[in-house]
Amino acid sequence: MRSTHLGILYLYGIVGVPRNYLRAHMWFNVAASKGNVEAQRKRDILGPLMTPSQLAEAQALARGWKAGVVPERQSGGRVSAEPAATGSGFAVTSSGIIVTNNHVVEGCSRLATPGGQESLRIIARDSENDFALLQSALTFGFPAVLSENSTAKLGESVVAAGYPLLGLLASSLNVTTGTVSALAGPQDDIRLLQITAPVQPGNSGGPLLDNNGNVIGVIVSKLDAVRMARITGDIPQNVNFAIKTSVLRGFLESNGVAFRSSRPMNPLPTTEVSEQARQFTVAILCWK
Repeated sequence: MRSTHLGILYLYGIVGVPRNYLRAHMWFNVAASKGNVEAQRKRDILGPLMTPSQLAEAQALARGWKAGVVPERQSGGRVSAEPAATGSGFAVTSSGIIVTNNHVVEGCSRLATPGGQESLRIIARDSENDFALLQSALTFGFPAVLSENSTAKLGESVVAAGYPLLGLLASSLNVTTGTVSALAGPQDDIRLLQITAPVQPGNSGGPLLDNNGNVIGVIVSKLDAVRMARITGDIPQNVNFAIKTSVLRGFLESNGVAFRSSRPMNPLPTTEVSEQARQFTVAILCWK
């Protein structure tokens, strides 16, 4: 079990151990070779989040350890091959142009989708409104459709889609539901919507969808519960924000991106909205 515990420490970056997917995979591999089912499951979940070269190195380290060879450490005593941060994005064209938040790509030396097989290139940024456009080699048969409504409606149902807490939660698409709880953000920022759909780190840049499956916003942040608890003495619940599609439209138009849009039609079940989101929502990995 020691190897499994080491893998968990490296996977989540806890108890003073730096988060390191390569080392986590190595230790899960060691434990799995001894028949540990939990380690095998965690190794298989972690694999798609790593590049082929990282997987090869992790496997080589595991083989070396089993052979009695202590793996070498890079500068600073740690291996930095794992992504430093993750976020979400969604395709707005079939040719692979992806929208995300600027803060998701800020300071990244490399961007890729899980597995590292598809590198992402920044083609436009807007730091003021927190948008970024990425070009990928991926193709999308069903890119996102932006709502033609200029404003969302107070109380309308919404679905937030994305890849929160990769490596901790499921590596497949996560969706949460809620409502539009305010038509402006902090200090009456009219660019934002306030929503009750829960979001977590890694949701940033993902789409906020109405009950027709159209994008009405881009997930951007959640209220800092710890900070607010210190100020008010209470912990806020489900106070999250998305940038309105009207702002996104301006960003796309200014960069010459032709996107699809649609008027509201008959509402769809949440299961169908989620299936649509799965076809154009992607995870984004950032290496510093």
